[in-house]
Amino acid sequence: MLKPIQLIGCLIGMLSLSQISYGQGALDLTKEEQAFQDSIAALNAESANTAASQEAYNVGIQYFEQKNYNEAIKSFDKAIELNPQFTAAYYNKGIVLIEQKQYKDAVGNFSMVLEFDEEHVNAYSKRAEASIKMGDYKGAIIDYKQVVTLNTSDEKSHYNLGTAYFLNKDYKNAKAAFSKAIELKSDYAEAYNDRGSCNRQLEKYTEAIADYQKSLTYKNVAFVHNNIGSVKRKMKDYDGAVAAYTKAVTTDPSFYLAYNNRGKILFEQGNMKEALWNFNQAIKANPNYAIAYNNRGSIKFKEEKYKEALNEFNMAIKNDPNYASAYLNRGIAKEMLRDQQGACVDWKKSKELGIGQANRYLNSDCN
Repeated sequence: MLKPIQLIGCLIGMLSLSQISYGQGALDLTKEEQAFQDSIAALNAESANTAASQEAYNVGIQYFEQKNYNEAIKSFDKAIELNPQFTAAYYNKGIVLIEQKQYKDAVGNFSMVLEFDEEHVNAYSKRAEASIKMGDYKGAIIDYKQVVTLNTSDEKSHYNLGTAYFLNKDYKNAKAAFSKAIELKSDYAEAYNDRGSCNRQLEKYTEAIADYQKSLTYKNVAFVHNNIGSVKRKMKDYDGAVAAYTKAVTTDPSFYLAYNNRGKILFEQGNMKEALWNFNQAIKANPNYAIAYNNRGSIKFKEEKYKEALNEFNMAIKNDPNYASAYLNRGIAKEMLRDQQGACVDWKKSKELGIGQANRYLNSDCN
């Protein structure tokens, strides 16, 4: 009867020794056991970093949705610090930087995304968008070409490529890209309009008008009517141009560009009263539109109302301090008002801004 009790006692003793031995730590572990334990510790640390990085990223998204961009960037930076390969954090930080107009830094973040994932279509597209904002149209073309390679059936990608080509003044390739967008989406009003603008630049005016009219069948917007007017003017169809500009302002009574364009034709035709009314409407629709002030000043000058003309040219320059033609015209008005010194200052400024005609006045009337 004692043996079972003794046996149990031995088991208890063995268990206690085992616990004590285990409690002595890594000194008794083999190299393999230590390596395994270190691996587990590393995995645990990595898991903790990943969790903390994800949490910082989620906070960044919340700040972004609240339009608190500075804090969003800080959170995305923290996420990246904890996980340097966190592509979504780089990508969304790039989006925030575009919102803040920090385009160069945005390009850098999208480039980091592409280092980890060279087929990240959205990163190419957003990097191209940031490049366009910086005026780097060639860089945008390279990225949009990559986008259409990865996503050949997306009409918007071909349209964006066409836009980049157009901004780079490569109208032939722009036209091809817009045509591809139309092939994929037959009612793509914007693509028809922009292909029309390519044809206008290529002096294919009949094709341009056909594209603009096709665009209008899908979306009746003022600026397309205005574009038709501009083409008809190049074709010297002035009545047709005026009619198109009239359709533009009928479609959108606040479309100031068409008022100004219609007024310019009327001015050239000698209809000063109607031209002035149109320039007034353009300024009413957009009080900061420098060109309409300049044109209104030209009417006042023709009417020999030099002080009124001077005021109009002043307003044009106030709204656009780099408006070369307005400096030229203001100089002429000042000369008529016997302010020769002021006239010479304006002509000099006009020349600096690229108006060669100012040289004639500077050479003949200024020291």
